[in-house]
Amino acid sequence: MRTIIAALSLVCLVMLSGCSARMTEGEKDSAIAGGIVGPIVGAGAGAAIGASIANGDIGMSALVGAGVGLPLGIAGGLILHEVALSEEIASNDSRIDANRQDIRRSQRELDQYREQLDTDTMSIDPDREKGEYRYEGPSLGNYMR
Repeated sequence: MRTIIAALSLVCLVMLSGCSARMTEGEKDSAIAGGIVGPIVGAGAGAAIGASIANGDIGMSALVGAGVGLPLGIAGGLILHEVALSEEIASNDSRIDANRQDIRRSQRELDQYREQLDTDTMSIDPDREKGEYRYEGPSLGNYMR
């Protein structure tokens, strides 16, 4: 029985270490946190179950619970990381869409101002109501006239 548990633990360790090269730092941190919490919870549950069984071996039940809790904790940590990451991406996408709409609105306003400026500049008689009076006659070198 112990050799089977040791062999399964070794197989799980090799399988998980083979995937670690493609993990990001956040995924590694989540897997480590899950790898710490999972065996603790599994050992506690195994010990509780072992204590409740008549003639149950508490130590062996705790070890089996920790062995089961390790991969479950790692998987749980990775799943929680992916959920948090997808929520962050959705939040960022909504901010990007809001910023894109603001940029489009600002661009439309700028285009309207440019068109109005071009229209006012090209007109022979600019609208005097929109700004200060500007003398457009001959100045004979004196720009203050």
